[in-house]
Amino acid sequence: MQLPPRYEPIAPLGKGGGGEVWSAKDRITGVTVAVKVLAEGASEPEMLALVREAVALSGLEGLGVPRILGFGRLPKSRRAYLVRELVVGESLADRFVEPEAPLDILGAIAQAADQLTRLHRALLLHGDLKPANIIVGAGGKATLVDLGLAANLRDVGERPSGLTPRYAAPELLSGAPLGVRAEIYALGVTLREALAAVGPSLDPAVVVALEDVCRRATATDPTSRFPSADELASAIRRAASLPMPEAFAPRDALVWPIVGLDEHAAALDAQVEGLRAGGGIVVTGLPGAGKSTLLRRVAWWLGVKGRAVAWVEAAVAPDPGQAMDLELAGTEDPDDPIVLVDDADRLAKPDLERLAALREAGARLVVTFDPERLPSLPGPTLELFAVPPLEESRARDLVRSAIPSLGDVVADHVARRAGHLPGKIRAIVEAIARAPVASAADVDRLLAEEDERGSDRERVVELLDKGHVDEAAEVLARLEDDPSPAVAIARARLFTSRGDAMRAIAELERVHDEALAADAEIAASYCLHAARALLRAGDYAGAETQASSAAERTGLSAAADDAAPLPRAEGRRALAMLAIAADALAVSGLAQSFSSRHDDAKRTLARAVRLARAVAEPRILSVALGSLAFALQRDDQLDPAKAAYEEALAAAEQAGDAGSVATTRLNLAGIAKARGDLAAALMHLEAAVDMGHRSGRVPTLRQALLNLANLELYLGRLARARVSIDQLALQRSELGPSQRAQLLSLEAEHAARSGDPAAAERLCRACAESWESLGRGVDAAEARLERVLVAPASPGDDAGELEEEIERAVAALGGGSAHRPLLSLARARVATLRGDERQAAAHCEEALEAARASGQKDFIARALEARAALHEDGGKPMLARRDREAALAVLEEIASVLPRDLREVFWDDPRRRALRAFCMPSVHTPQTSAPLVVPANASPSSTLAVRKAPTEERLARILEINRAIAGEVDLARLLEKVTDHAIALLGAERGFVILKSAQAPKDEAEPSAALPFALSVHAFRGREGEDPHARFSQSIAERVVHIGEPIVTVSAREDARMAGYVSVHQLMLQSIACVPIRARGGEVIGALYLETRLRPAMGFTDELPTLVALADQVAIAIETARLVGENARRARELEKKSEELERANRDLEAARAELEELLGQRTEELKATKRDLRSARAVIKGHFGYEGLVGRSEAMRRVYALIDRVKDTDIPVLVIGESGTGKEVVARAIHNAGPRAKKPFVGINVGAIPEHLLESELFGHVRGAFTGADRDRRGLFREAEGGTILLDEIGEMPPKMQAGLLRVLQEKVVRPVGGAREEPVNTRVIAATHRDLVAMTAAGTFREDLLYRLHVVEVRVPPLRERIEDIPILIDHFLGIFAARYGRERRSVSRPALRRLMAHGWPGNVRQLENVLLNAWVLSDRAELEPEDFELPEARLGQRPPPPAPEGLRDGPARASAEASRKLSSLEAHKADERERILAALQASNWNRVKAARLVGLPRRTFYRRLKEYGIQ
Repeated sequence: MQLPPRYEPIAPLGKGGGGEVWSAKDRITGVTVAVKVLAEGASEPEMLALVREAVALSGLEGLGVPRILGFGRLPKSRRAYLVRELVVGESLADRFVEPEAPLDILGAIAQAADQLTRLHRALLLHGDLKPANIIVGAGGKATLVDLGLAANLRDVGERPSGLTPRYAAPELLSGAPLGVRAEIYALGVTLREALAAVGPSLDPAVVVALEDVCRRATATDPTSRFPSADELASAIRRAASLPMPEAFAPRDALVWPIVGLDEHAAALDAQVEGLRAGGGIVVTGLPGAGKSTLLRRVAWWLGVKGRAVAWVEAAVAPDPGQAMDLELAGTEDPDDPIVLVDDADRLAKPDLERLAALREAGARLVVTFDPERLPSLPGPTLELFAVPPLEESRARDLVRSAIPSLGDVVADHVARRAGHLPGKIRAIVEAIARAPVASAADVDRLLAEEDERGSDRERVVELLDKGHVDEAAEVLARLEDDPSPAVAIARARLFTSRGDAMRAIAELERVHDEALAADAEIAASYCLHAARALLRAGDYAGAETQASSAAERTGLSAAADDAAPLPRAEGRRALAMLAIAADALAVSGLAQSFSSRHDDAKRTLARAVRLARAVAEPRILSVALGSLAFALQRDDQLDPAKAAYEEALAAAEQAGDAGSVATTRLNLAGIAKARGDLAAALMHLEAAVDMGHRSGRVPTLRQALLNLANLELYLGRLARARVSIDQLALQRSELGPSQRAQLLSLEAEHAARSGDPAAAERLCRACAESWESLGRGVDAAEARLERVLVAPASPGDDAGELEEEIERAVAALGGGSAHRPLLSLARARVATLRGDERQAAAHCEEALEAARASGQKDFIARALEARAALHEDGGKPMLARRDREAALAVLEEIASVLPRDLREVFWDDPRRRALRAFCMPSVHTPQTSAPLVVPANASPSSTLAVRKAPTEERLARILEINRAIAGEVDLARLLEKVTDHAIALLGAERGFVILKSAQAPKDEAEPSAALPFALSVHAFRGREGEDPHARFSQSIAERVVHIGEPIVTVSAREDARMAGYVSVHQLMLQSIACVPIRARGGEVIGALYLETRLRPAMGFTDELPTLVALADQVAIAIETARLVGENARRARELEKKSEELERANRDLEAARAELEELLGQRTEELKATKRDLRSARAVIKGHFGYEGLVGRSEAMRRVYALIDRVKDTDIPVLVIGESGTGKEVVARAIHNAGPRAKKPFVGINVGAIPEHLLESELFGHVRGAFTGADRDRRGLFREAEGGTILLDEIGEMPPKMQAGLLRVLQEKVVRPVGGAREEPVNTRVIAATHRDLVAMTAAGTFREDLLYRLHVVEVRVPPLRERIEDIPILIDHFLGIFAARYGRERRSVSRPALRRLMAHGWPGNVRQLENVLLNAWVLSDRAELEPEDFELPEARLGQRPPPPAPEGLRDGPARASAEASRKLSSLEAHKADERERILAALQASNWNRVKAARLVGLPRRTFYRRLKEYGIQ
């Protein structure tokens, strides 16, 4: 591949019919990049795809997609190429071929879904999602690449192009437009392929869960799929138990959008294009104005248009001269390029002379430089291009995009300090990015880096007043040894701010007597902060008592009497006492509000606000107003609550109180949600979280997560809400009492929305009980009313219990207005269950009236739906339809302010979807029809000679239009730009942007007169400039707006469709192109209108698709400015969280050290005991050195020693021993301890396989080798390749197979049955047997040469009777295994039972011991197993004298049993011997069966079975 000289090819990354992608080294910067080159003779669609990818990438910086670096043409071939950042890794498709880390693959798909969410939020569809376009890098990070088929996300959809059929949703193949759910389908297919690759290595339960996710993602019906990509990501992570990304995690890097650049880039580009040969431009501007960014953008832009560009960044290139040489060598005509040099003052003198020579040769030059370092450049005078600062609104928006918690006043202050220069704004933002900034003074303090004055005591109070919790903790750490009440109060305030109310109360209790005995200010402050801690802990009565005490100690009559005059606030002490009184009244009012005493609360809080205004201290006013607003909000008085919150927020920002800012934002989010303004709720929520992270207020962050989960449940994002709820559930013990109750409420709502009403009812009841335990009756009433609505019941069921719940709720609510809509809906449901439709209808009316009065839009919709259901049941379908349509209108109003991707989620809620389907049956399958284009017949000779632009010029113009309008937020300028570009693109003479209004038009005696709207011109551009009296054909424009289809005609006066339009003839129009402008919901809001009057223009028809797309961009661009990269808000939050975790770790370490000091000597003794225990374990490990082998007897030590010697070699080993001694365990221990441990271990009992199958089992067979051999089989020797094969019971191997095995051992090859070729094997062979192979060799039943091959090293496993001392260890080992395996308590064996077990002969060895123990463990109910619990069939009386000598029966049963076990060799002999012993015992005990059982040593039930078995009566 011949790339431009700047790029050195490294390796191809991919190739297709349209071109190829290479990794290449940038010889200037040394960075490896990706270069995408189109094939020679690429078609216009392929060129358009490359431009589309460049445009998409350039507009998505900061969203995780590769950044665009350059665009140009190859020398000679003129093939277009694009340079972007290289994404290091391999495609997901390649990962599927050799899957190694299944969870990494699943995590990569979830990450791809996250990134797709960000694309959708930026109003882009990827267009070609498939595993090959997902690159997985280090750490499993996934990146989406290849946006060549990217499309705009619109409500009416986008027609797909270049589909990959395998990943195309079914509706796309049927002609439906591309949308979010089609891309969900592609990810679902990708997940299905991932499961096919990694499924066998996953837990079966995980596979089942992921298959359910696949089925939903790939459902044939698009409405059954996940509504958004982040919902799919959450479902994948939950199904596979992958780590969930933390909600509102702090951002680890600053994402910095580029704003206000496009119009300057367009102007500079035009000035460059207008330069004569040898001309030049100097780009000037203040430092930080964005000159380098501007020049980089223009360089890329010129490359798109195919200009010969040499782009040199002198500050980046190690050798600017070499960089210039490489760039010039890459141009087709190195003597006549456009040379752009950034930081030209860094060039050496020879390079400057080179620039002058290039200009003399005709090159055009554009530079930036520092005038102080380089006053002038050689050559003719250069033109100037000034880069101005940002406009004030854009600068403010830029600050707010980086720090969402800043108010407008503070954001404006930052912008002014930076001179509205983007570079300086970024420097200031980075300087204050991690600090709690709530006021302009905070900004100035951080930038000045002034040392704080005052003592640590004064400083900590100031920090706590401002909500700077983390900084306050650092100061308090320096006051650790200060025992004063003032410091204890400060420490308690810190604990309360961090959500640890109980610790705060304990700290205050420590100085209780001393604080109350101090001066009045200290005592009042003590009571105040004790009240706040009690309020946080949920003790509202105690909080009110302490707050009242604080107010009394101030001695201010105005604190208790509204009629009392306000004191004169003179002096520090007087102001302090007034502030304490106002603060105490705020706490008291909140306690009353939580206790459902709303009227008392509002009176108390109004008094607090009165005192706070007298203090004239913004922080106190913010606290008082915020508390009053909270009480109003709890009483459903949302409008006054919102007004009070907004005033409180302004006061908090003025005071620089970060804590109050965060809390107020959270509460404003709640009001916005209740009023249906979900976009504002999200904005306030993000601002609260940002400030919570900065200030270190843990309760704020937890409350934000609760509010977020609540909002996601309301939106219908059940998977994401489940993630938030699960995260909160893990922290349940750390949540405050009220937050735990809120969590129960969330769990109840999730259960209800997930279709589990029984669980929802149970959780509602638990939530109500939790609120009641806190004394919060209003909140408990809400939970009880929700229970009434979710409880499973049908008409005719007994509603008595639900009526009782309503009565309890009514008693708790009292006469307040809180939850009135909910109460009325609950009453309506109970009336419906009773069959009283009239009463139910009345309650629905009450709910609707109350919801409208409080402005709660969701309850308005719920009340309308409930009333519609009553109308339906009552046979009034028209009234039901009216109410449902009204409910839908309310929901549409709520959805209209949501980001576009969240709108789809909002309407995916089953209740809303059903309502929408009923009212608008066609809304689910939007289709876009082809535009109406019927050009009139026109003679080619009479048309305007408008040259059809070459492909590259058209594409460059499209790109220019897109970039020019994308960043514009001023509507007037935006529409003017659109009109200018449209005129230039089509060669029109005039252009209009026309929007409709609600007023009826004036009658022009034309067909449009009866239309219910008027049209007005919002932008007009003509070839000769502005024309305030410009007219257009209103009839055509109204027709387009009315029918929603384009109209194009080359000759309007000859077009039969225009015959009735008077304006066409009056204005003498020739060619007309008019296309509709559609809003987000598909509604036509206006038209883009172009015309010529002098000559016809055939280009109108050719460029109609571009004009249609341009019209769509008008509506999109207006909204785009408000949606600049949502991911831009999280960069520093993650780092802040990391710092919090580090501080938490340090606190934990300090606490551990303190605990060690307090434990003292006992800790040292514990350490000594641990050392002894480690020593003991080391000794035991010497006896238990191999997995599965238990014992420390001398016989077992010999086994361990042999294993140590043979484990690292490949020599054959023969393991011999009786049945049940553990020969296979020894073989497995040799394998696991050696170098083959990671390879397979395969065991086979050769005596259990029929001779005719054994050869195939060991060596394999080929297909057709014998009847039934329908496929090849590898055989165990090849299955164990690299590992070990155990040939158990080798003595039972048939002679023929012995010969085959001998060859395998000698030659290390196997020949499959029926095969023509030998296969090499690398497998270690271990043989095992209980037979005497030497004797078998002598008898001729075992090959002698095979014995020598196998019997290189012999490992003899001792029988259990030879290692009796290991029996206690084995018993303990097996009892531990039983307890773990069956999930029961561990048991033990009594000493008599142990003696009995050790006295037994154990002919079945360890296997018999295990089975005897298991039998006793299962059948006994005792914690300690006794002798009678064990069935020992081998215990007999054969070695004792016959009766009557019972004493002899009781002497030495162990010796008798051991000898008997050695003498008896058959089951028959054993049974005969046991029968004789039983008879002897019966005779000795005078046939007393209980005594006889005891003499024999058998449990009674076993003894009775033996009597029956042996026929003894």
